[in-house]
Amino acid sequence: MIYRIHPITQKYLCLHIEGKEARKALGEDTDFNIDPSPISYSEGWQSMNVTFFDDGSGADTIPDISMRVGKLFLSLRAYEGLKDALISYGEFLPVTYDDKNGYIFNCLTLAEQHGAINKERSMHDPLNDRFSIVFDEEKLSDINMFRCEIDLDGFFVSSKIKEIVERKQLTGIIFSEDIGHPFPPNADMKREH
Repeated sequence: MIYRIHPITQKYLCLHIEGKEARKALGEDTDFNIDPSPISYSEGWQSMNVTFFDDGSGADTIPDISMRVGKLFLSLRAYEGLKDALISYGEFLPVTYDDKNGYIFNCLTLAEQHGAINKERSMHDPLNDRFSIVFDEEKLSDINMFRCEIDLDGFFVSSKIKEIVERKQLTGIIFSEDIGHPFPPNADMKREH
């Protein structure tokens, strides 16, 4: 089974990657903080500081896992739990936050690389609230995490990732079987982690 992950913004602070920090780490021409494209940054990467903010929900807790603009934040605890399951699908970029160490997981694996997206049945039309992503799950059965070109902000994960997050009790995300919709489902209707 494939799941889409969403941040739980009602309970946890949201990841923020400051443009100034990105430029300090990667140079003046970078769009790292706003560009979800699957571009490798590991060569020449210098650690940067990331921050977290309350989106208006009153949250005050930094999660183990968060995401923003195609970048996945992992606390050190989340990194330790997930590194072996994710290492083949992207790169771990060291970051600091709140005087702690963590990582941005830059997922470089796309469904399209595996010929696993049905382009005729998939659409991303936010202006008309029409979303559909259809994967050939058989072609993705051995892939633990990937993204897709039709919605580069989204992260799609295997049951293995879901099981690890639940077993390790990692916080900050919700799993949705509605993989096409970019917005989180009602958190009251799903199990939170």
